[in-house]
Amino acid sequence: MLAWAGTGLFSLRDGPGGRSATEAPPTPAPEPAPGTLPEAWKPGVGALREFSRDETPRRYRLTFGFVDHHGRTHHVSCLVDRAAHAAERTRFGYAQEEVNAELNLELARVVDSEVKARGLGRYFRIEFHDGGAYRWSWSIPAEATPGAREKALVSLEELKRWIDRELPGASDRIQAEIYRRRGILLRGDTLSVDYESLILSGTDPLSDCLQVLRASGRGSSERQLLGLLVAFFQELKYEVPPDEEEGRKTLGLRVPTDVLVTGRGDCDSKSVAFAAMWRRFPSRVVFIGVPGHALVGVEARALPDERTVRVGNRTFVLCEVAGPGKLAPGTSDVKGSFEYLLIDPA
Repeated sequence: MLAWAGTGLFSLRDGPGGRSATEAPPTPAPEPAPGTLPEAWKPGVGALREFSRDETPRRYRLTFGFVDHHGRTHHVSCLVDRAAHAAERTRFGYAQEEVNAELNLELARVVDSEVKARGLGRYFRIEFHDGGAYRWSWSIPAEATPGAREKALVSLEELKRWIDRELPGASDRIQAEIYRRRGILLRGDTLSVDYESLILSGTDPLSDCLQVLRASGRGSSERQLLGLLVAFFQELKYEVPPDEEEGRKTLGLRVPTDVLVTGRGDCDSKSVAFAAMWRRFPSRVVFIGVPGHALVGVEARALPDERTVRVGNRTFVLCEVAGPGKLAPGTSDVKGSFEYLLIDPA
């Protein structure tokens, strides 16, 4: 919903499924003493910012080194399926020529259906071009009887009125749906990223990486794991993606698998990937948009002086995951109105 509110060894051979048959388990996690970590974050924790990638025909093996917000050092390796990564990239973004061609085709089907229903298939022709523009023509054979001619003329006039009245709205609805299937929202003449759909579809492809990160923080409470995941994303390289990649316009966003596979992203790209991961926890997350920036809020108990937002009767600790600064959860703030998406657990 959308609303406004105030290193182990491994083989590069793939096995039949899951991890390769000869691949070592994930890197052993550090051994925190369960129950001894404080709830408060440790100041000045530093950073490693380590990232590397190995590839097989089926998977990426990604290795990260970072320091969480309790000062613990983590070295983890996880897998992302290459087919899932390619599919996520292909589904997102658009080429205008493709959108125009699909719109023309679907509009032609709508009008052809109406023409046939009125029995005018022999007389009327319409052609669409340039993304919804059209030209039409009609012709009644000379051998038609006077009665048939008069009936056809009346029906043609009714059809032309229907086109003038109904086609603009149909075009708007069809065009919006075409963009939506590509992860883009069309509101009026404005295009924006469909963050919600990317968050929901991004959860499963990141499951292995989340599992490894949680294992590396074993013995941690959910709040302590929050400090781990926030630090993980903050230490990925901050980089604003181009507005267009491989001929597809992406409005400057990397999809969740791409954030991990490339080890980089900007504020909204990292926030989407974080929210997609956090859906595996029982607490809710909000994706928050403010002018020129994005961050997240996680439903959690806040300590004194931590910055939060209220959505309904729920409190969310604000988290700045963009980096490169290592800001602990609850450090960032938002002022005034903001746009948010409330995301339920998977």
